[in-house]
Amino acid sequence: MYSIILAAGISSRLRPLTNELPKCLLHIGEETILGRMISSLQENNIEEIILVTGFFEEKIHLFIQNNFPEMQIHFVSNPQFATTSNSYSLWCALHYVFSQYNAIREENSLLLFDADIVFDKGLLPSIIQEQRENIVAVLRQFPLEEEEVKVKTENNSIIRIGKDVPPAEASGESIGIEKFSSATVRRLYKILSARKFIDKFYEESFQKLIDEGAQFCTKDITEFHCIEIDTAEDYARAQTMFAE
Repeated sequence: MYSIILAAGISSRLRPLTNELPKCLLHIGEETILGRMISSLQENNIEEIILVTGFFEEKIHLFIQNNFPEMQIHFVSNPQFATTSNSYSLWCALHYVFSQYNAIREENSLLLFDADIVFDKGLLPSIIQEQRENIVAVLRQFPLEEEEVKVKTENNSIIRIGKDVPPAEASGESIGIEKFSSATVRRLYKILSARKFIDKFYEESFQKLIDEGAQFCTKDITEFHCIEIDTAEDYARAQTMFAE
């Protein structure tokens, strides 16, 4: 199992905190968001990470060099980070996977993270240990807002995912952590390489896979503390949530 972390964005909604600093290097208590995430991966024996960077990427490189020199962290740059969405960052990472590591990853599952998520240490083992192939971590906290990426399910399988899912029909919020089988990753790379979804949020390519018959299941993570940090309000909540 290997991991991709998407950390290329400019995080304009968090300015001035992110004027000259990637969001993932903001501190929650004494640890950075990215440091917490990588430490959790390390504790769960996920030693190989592909990290997509863009905005002030040299600061992320230096952070990794100073704090995780022993880990196999492969940097992939998204040179168009200012004008593209997370789909393009994911495509950059998967292009690297299939051009550099296709053979050794033939049967490996992928853990995919947005780099702005803070979560309890117990959350990751619950996802890794799942036997189902394609897992989307979902918070079942209501009410849900229009801005959130929502999922609609039938029999615990996702039939719709995206911000356009009506809140009244949603089963919960997709928090930005997924686990995919190698077969699904290959199909996802093919879809993104066609460039139809490259300028959209990556959930639209997930929806394409679902429409083609792929089964995506939800993993309820509501029992864990977990938050995606998009705004100053989110950042303040995270500081309180993880004060201990």
